[in-house]
Amino acid sequence: MTNSLEAMKEAVRRAPLTNPEGLSPEWQAYFDAVTPLHVAELVAALEQAHTEREELRYRFKLERAILEDADKRIAELEARQLSVKLPKLAITVDKDQQVDIAFESGFNAALSAFTEAILAAGGLVEGE
Repeated sequence: MTNSLEAMKEAVRRAPLTNPEGLSPEWQAYFDAVTPLHVAELVAALEQAHTEREELRYRFKLERAILEDADKRIAELEARQLSVKLPKLAITVDKDQQVDIAFESGFNAALSAFTEAILAAGGLVEGE
């Protein structure tokens, strides 16, 4: 809370509760409309606004710190070289075995596609 806000609160506490005599009509109308109670309500609203602003500033700083940490982690991960060890390509099936030939061709096609994707991303592929 600022010093000016404290001074305003103190002025409201010391304000007279009755209208001073001899005021011009403009000042009399103002004094009738704006009572110390109104000013006290405005001061309370101002204090609430200050509190909310400080809470928002804290949350903003926290979110910024989280995002900065995430950016650093992403940069670290992007700087790393991807290295994957895959089984040898081309599973072969003897005609005498009961393994489906569709499995053999599907496995080899998937392994080739995976290898191509890793290489396209700049990674390394090692065989067994």
